[in-house]
Amino acid sequence: MQRIPRKYDPSLVGADGFIGFLPNAMQAYKDKGVLAFVSFIRTKGGNGSGQCSAGAEIFLNFLDVRAAAPKILSSILIDSCNRPIELMDRNSSTKTLGKLSVVNKRITLHFLSYCEGEGYPIATVSADLKQLEF
Repeated sequence: MQRIPRKYDPSLVGADGFIGFLPNAMQAYKDKGVLAFVSFIRTKGGNGSGQCSAGAEIFLNFLDVRAAAPKILSSILIDSCNRPIELMDRNSSTKTLGKLSVVNKRITLHFLSYCEGEGYPIATVSADLKQLEF
């Protein structure tokens, strides 16, 4: 579904175990022919020096499966080593992505931080699946 250049390979930072489709209960848009999946890329493709070279950027993606050739509709950054975006309850040792739920037929995410947002921001995926609404 996605091509990742070798130097951005998520397995280099142990993030490859998170990659995949959300569980069926979290597939809030499947009646529209859209499936949600998570992808990771390594934050930087350099030689690994520096803290964020060992980090990952996590995306929530939406795949239109109605056509003969499935197409990615959008990718939303939901956790980042490069920017101050951190999901609540993400745990790399247990491969738990974070606190996600479906509310009113839309995916909702709970964050420890999201850029300059204060407190523990909660966001819902927009109706067009292209951004987060806080």
